[in-house]
Amino acid sequence: MSRLPFYALALLLIVGLALPATFAEEEPAAPAPAKPKEEAKPKDEEKPAEEAKPEGPVIKIVEAGAEPRKEIRFKPTAGSKITTDASLLAGFNFGGMGGEMDIAIIADMTIDKGSKDGQFKLSGSLTKCEMKDDPNNPMAGQIKPMIDGLKGISFSGEYTEMGKWTANPAENLKGVPPQSAQLAQMVAVVFGGIMVEVPKDALGVGASWTSTRDDSTEKAESKTLATYKIEKIEGDRITLSFTSKQTATNQKLSMMGMEINVLKRTIDGSGTMTLDLALGVANVGTLKINSVQETDAMGNMENTFDGKQTTKAAAAATSETK
Repeated sequence: MSRLPFYALALLLIVGLALPATFAEEEPAAPAPAKPKEEAKPKDEEKPAEEAKPEGPVIKIVEAGAEPRKEIRFKPTAGSKITTDASLLAGFNFGGMGGEMDIAIIADMTIDKGSKDGQFKLSGSLTKCEMKDDPNNPMAGQIKPMIDGLKGISFSGEYTEMGKWTANPAENLKGVPPQSAQLAQMVAVVFGGIMVEVPKDALGVGASWTSTRDDSTEKAESKTLATYKIEKIEGDRITLSFTSKQTATNQKLSMMGMEINVLKRTIDGSGTMTLDLALGVANVGTLKINSVQETDAMGNMENTFDGKQTTKAAAAATSETK
């Protein structure tokens, strides 16, 4: 998925509360009759091998923007401690059941030198993850323990000076309640959302670029397209607007003890953010997401999200990363 700051936190809920267990299984086909052995084709008639799918998103500049231009590079200081404070108002409608959920998340993180030059390591834990009680929401009783159970889990990963994020999947999830395990496994991945991968070329105000990712397989399609535009440059603070669209097909979801076939999923997002290059993260000013999942058993499952997130320095840094 595309790494949008805090957009990833909302996707954690969209995907995690209905986490794909497997792709939809295909009916086994009857054995095909044996075919006569074909003669080997000459090498010049052989079909060329398909190109390997790129790992991660593909970044493409649409417009370089006005002069003066600058290279956008994250440059945090080793030993920096930062805190992310996020709030999310989520609306759910699953087969006629649903309501609103008010969720608060705080994560404390440390940025250190990465394993390679020009890379940084981010590690941290969720010090708060709470969903407000709502007696009028019939789903709250089932979802609240899953959300609240994420408090205390850890995550880590590395990112480059251009914001490319790689999660560390070997996190110790000991002590995580069973009802929160699926969500917990995704936290390290989605916390890459406080980064944004940027183009390598210099950009100015008005510049825009796209980030496309294709995680499709033979059985299921999963594609994401995000578009970013620079609205303002103030030293090491870059203000962006963004949109994102994710589509997926043919998935089987395991949700609250039920197995549901999802025929199509569409997630649309938009908002604003500020890249703080010196701090090494991004802050979301506004965020709106709408998700629709077409299923074979429950009709459309709809989600809406309205959130905000602030990341700030928690303590003075101790040494330079470069």
